[in-house]
Amino acid sequence: MNLYFVDLASLLRDLKTCAVIDSLKNTYPNLKVRLNTIGLANLIYGRDVTPELEGRFDTVSISLNAPDENEFLELTRPRYGIQSYAAIKDFAVLAKRYVPHVVMTVVDKVMPEDKIKRCRQICKDLGVTLRVRPFEN
Repeated sequence: MNLYFVDLASLLRDLKTCAVIDSLKNTYPNLKVRLNTIGLANLIYGRDVTPELEGRFDTVSISLNAPDENEFLELTRPRYGIQSYAAIKDFAVLAKRYVPHVVMTVVDKVMPEDKIKRCRQICKDLGVTLRVRPFEN
């Protein structure tokens, strides 16, 4: 059985959800839980929240979306501006301390192969896996 969550900021605000995850992990020790996130929780909370991932999530999947900060800013228009790109990369590195599998993702068909290659190198430098997601209509 696998369980997927999206939006870490909302999860952390709702301690009941964290308690449910903890209870499910205790009841079903083989349960795999993945968090899909943009990776901005540390900016949102103004502190490192990655220790709270330990034991709750087996995989954290972070949307990289672009090979550089300017393209990321143009594509995603994050509330925290240009610093968001560095923040998601920092989040990935910090999350590796507490979560067995950290991946960053991009979408094929909307990103040319040369940019995917640059994203692959970014992930290699960060020590995480790049997953190229299929484009879905």
